[in-house]
Amino acid sequence: MYFLTDHVSSFIGPFVINETKSFLLNRDITAQTVYEFSQKGTGPITSTGVQAAGFLTSSYAKARNESHHPDIQFMLVGNGIYPGMQNHLGHSFNIPFKSLGQFYGPNIGKDSFTIINLLSRPKSRGAIRLASANPRDYPLIFPNYFTEQQDIDVLVEGTYEGTKF
Repeated sequence: MYFLTDHVSSFIGPFVINETKSFLLNRDITAQTVYEFSQKGTGPITSTGVQAAGFLTSSYAKARNESHHPDIQFMLVGNGIYPGMQNHLGHSFNIPFKSLGQFYGPNIGKDSFTIINLLSRPKSRGAIRLASANPRDYPLIFPNYFTEQQDIDVLVEGTYEGTKF
């Protein structure tokens, strides 16, 4: 058995902006931008999508005298809302497509950014076990997210702090 520590996150946003400042998949990947990247290593597709990152120490870590060891990470993602985004996020984060479509639908085609609030030092521990001696059998994965109340509390505090930006 192996222990599993996963960094659960929440999205804050999207924050729609009225300028062409973010990356929109259907607008910014063109033959020209692919050529520019392949020939010069420049252009909009050089970005990973994460424009900035920062760390914050929650009040819970401070109460344990761990101010030197942040437990919240913020990532600023400068991606606009493109058609099909709900499908990509739905597959990546296991969120119902219909819910994402209702949330993102009214802003498709708009420039925006999102802050990802990530629990960087979760207390909850999951487990990974072999299902059998057959290497073709998928392992058994027990994520055990939020089995420790403090993980929820820190993530909620991070969400609240993230809305102040």
